[in-house]
Amino acid sequence: MHAALYLIWFGVGLSLAGWLWYRHPGQSFWVMAPVWRAAEFLRPVGVWLWRVGTAIGLVGVIWLLGDKLIG
Repeated sequence: MHAALYLIWFGVGLSLAGWLWYRHPGQSFWVMAPVWRAAEFLRPVGVWLWRVGTAIGLVGVIWLLGDKLIG
């Protein structure tokens, strides 16, 4: 398995952790919203986890695509 897949799963895991444990009370689990609106749905730690998880996941996707297209 390509190492970038581990990076993608780690990013997804961080984002999921932010949603599972740091939502505002009464907030539903599944919300489709851009990252910059995270503070409306999550506490500060959850916002950080969501943003960092998204960035790490995107780095993994770019790495994987770059490796597949170039190599």
